[in-house]
Amino acid sequence: MEIAELVLKYLQALAWPAVAILALVHFRGQIAALLTRVTEASMFGATLKLEKNAERAAAASEELPELAEAPQETGDTAPDPPRDSSDLGRVVFEWRAVESTARQLALHYDFPRAAQYNVRNIVRELGVRHMVSPETERLAAQLQLLRNRIIHDHDNFELTPSFADSFVEAARNLNSALRVIDARIPEPDAESP
Repeated sequence: MEIAELVLKYLQALAWPAVAILALVHFRGQIAALLTRVTEASMFGATLKLEKNAERAAAASEELPELAEAPQETGDTAPDPPRDSSDLGRVVFEWRAVESTARQLALHYDFPRAAQYNVRNIVRELGVRHMVSPETERLAAQLQLLRNRIIHDHDNFELTPSFADSFVEAARNLNSALRVIDARIPEPDAESP
């Protein structure tokens, strides 16, 4: 009798998982369609969140203290990306300009090797040396995170023209702020050995 009770308890314990597995197999088409809709909804949510982050970054970039020192438009503006660039191409093109300026600064100030290849680290090191404002540090960190998300997680959201416009504006302002820092670097004297 004890064996029968034990077997009955095992069957009762296995009943719900068996029903769940049978339901999954039977309704797999409907479940797959539902998951597709959920994925699309989450993609849309990710796009909206990224757009808002890019818009906030663009707005914050206009208030960087370093931009008050930037020379007025003198024709020395960053080149535009190729005309046939996609939104992703525009974002990558602008970020590469920021990286180039930041690396120049890192090399000039002989930053530790680990800090020479990442805009966020370079600007953080400039902040430690009191060469950039906290606002510029925050913007660099925010744009680096957005850039990483765009490059490494691009399958999970749609990159919109609005996002690209905001990102490009913020990146250009960050690059201008970094160029102000670069302009502060004294030129080496011709008479110095």
